[in-house]
Amino acid sequence: MKLKQTSFIPVIPDSADIAYLLLIFIIIMSIIGTDNISGIRLPASASEIRAPRQTVRITVTESAFLVGQTECADNDMLAQMIADADDGIIIIADRDCPCRRIKTVLSVLEKCGKTKIAFMTE
Repeated sequence: MKLKQTSFIPVIPDSADIAYLLLIFIIIMSIIGTDNISGIRLPASASEIRAPRQTVRITVTESAFLVGQTECADNDMLAQMIADADDGIIIIADRDCPCRRIKTVLSVLEKCGKTKIAFMTE
């Protein structure tokens, strides 16, 4: 008795392999798609505008002002650090941050004559 030859049937990978690859993809995309702002809860946004990477980022929390990664001790130090920012300034403020802290940063920016200012949102 002769056996019939069957055509080639492709092997389907195990679902564990697919799940593993999907997990790697999600991890890589989540790292690429976020800015490194830990502990800051940004307010929601109705529109999206991308800022150039050369902007100065000011992080405002309840206890500190950060320009980049450097903490500013007072308003004069904040003014010195943003004096050369020509491409614009992005303010990153926690949604639970008191308005007076943000108002302080805005008054320093006004004294320095900065007009290209944006707020980062989600």
